[in-house]
Amino acid sequence: MIGRVTWMACAVLVFGLGLHFGDETSRSLRNPQLAGDYGDISGWTLNSNSGEANPPLRLSFVDGNQDVLEARMEKNYSRIWDIQLSRRGFAIEKGKRYTLSYRLRCERPTTVMLVINQSQPPWSNLGVLDQVPVREEWIEHAYEFEATQTNDNATVQLNMGTSAAPNRFWLTNLRLRPNLAVENPLR
Repeated sequence: MIGRVTWMACAVLVFGLGLHFGDETSRSLRNPQLAGDYGDISGWTLNSNSGEANPPLRLSFVDGNQDVLEARMEKNYSRIWDIQLSRRGFAIEKGKRYTLSYRLRCERPTTVMLVINQSQPPWSNLGVLDQVPVREEWIEHAYEFEATQTNDNATVQLNMGTSAAPNRFWLTNLRLRPNLAVENPLR
């Protein structure tokens, strides 16, 4: 007897850097409730929750290349969530499995916190909360997770307030895609 074969297929929902999905790429997804936004590029926001008047932060594309995002921070902060690089607008459904993948590197080795959460109070975690090592060389990261709640405007966020500073981070190829089970019609 031949058993059922299930294949994992990925229907790619690309919310990545430099990849266009209608008008959404050019729209600002700035969050006015945060303490301060110090860069907003194609939906990406680098913000400070430290209460500092003018934190030394900068967000830009590398040499105008919209495939690679660069975030600069000039000092450390006391709480990891004081500095956040984030992107809102991801739709996820409770109980479904997803894969979040991206490439990340930095100027000085450090650790950041990866979070997928609500983009409004109470800011609940939606399935990913993990410390991520960051090195000088590009590292491909991939996280498979199950969404803990349904949310049409989830945020992918890198908290880097306590990382080694001054520092620069480069991010590219961010993708969030659902894992879809497809049955093999051949038996």
